[in-house]
Amino acid sequence: MLSCFSRKELEAKDEEKRKIEEENRLREEAAQRELEAYMKMKETFVVEEEGCEVNNDEEEQNLLEKFVNHIKVSNWTFSYRCYLSLRILLKSLLFHRRRR
Repeated sequence: MLSCFSRKELEAKDEEKRKIEEENRLREEAAQRELEAYMKMKETFVVEEEGCEVNNDEEEQNLLEKFVNHIKVSNWTFSYRCYLSLRILLKSLLFHRRRR
């Protein structure tokens, strides 16, 4: 029977196929080990409490203002630039919290 591939070409293709299968097997084993490590790590964490819900925007704004006033009253020294950065950060956190 005539073959379009020589014996060396067939052996090379078989070897390449074996290498690919071996790489896939190793990749799957690594993924399995990572999953097992993740599951072990996950078991070590315990959620004791969840965050509280703030009812409306007005209450959230009041909390923000209370925090800013606390900083002012506590004689913390902030430049105006730091104050603005902190305010933006807090508003962003509140916005993302509301989206949950």
